[in-house]
Amino acid sequence: MTVKFKIFYPGGNPTALIDQPIAAANRAGVAKSVMRRFPNIEQVGFVHDAPRKLAMMGGELCVNAAGAAVCLWSRQSSNRSFRFRISGFESAVSGKIHNSLTTLRLPRKIIVSSRQVPEGWLITLTGI
Repeated sequence: MTVKFKIFYPGGNPTALIDQPIAAANRAGVAKSVMRRFPNIEQVGFVHDAPRKLAMMGGELCVNAAGAAVCLWSRQSSNRSFRFRISGFESAVSGKIHNSLTTLRLPRKIIVSSRQVPEGWLITLTGI
């Protein structure tokens, strides 16, 4: 099977996003194959358009991959704002892109702490 994917570098974490249907039972094998071929990739996510969803290979919540998914979806459509589900999290979240800035709206309950830094905000999330 040929698998097409795009590589993003959110927060310096090389992330492969696969935008084609892959059965859940086959995702781990597909992800391992991608990571063997491109050893710099740290994580693999699977995106779906209807309904919009990001599923990480390990079923975890990955905010960097969520931002990359928003970027991918914006490249594929004229929309710049999206509501979607993320693996490892029970509620839908929203994200938008404006120029080169991607913003995610996450529930406050997962934010442990935040502080402003010269580049923006440094945020510590639960479970990550």
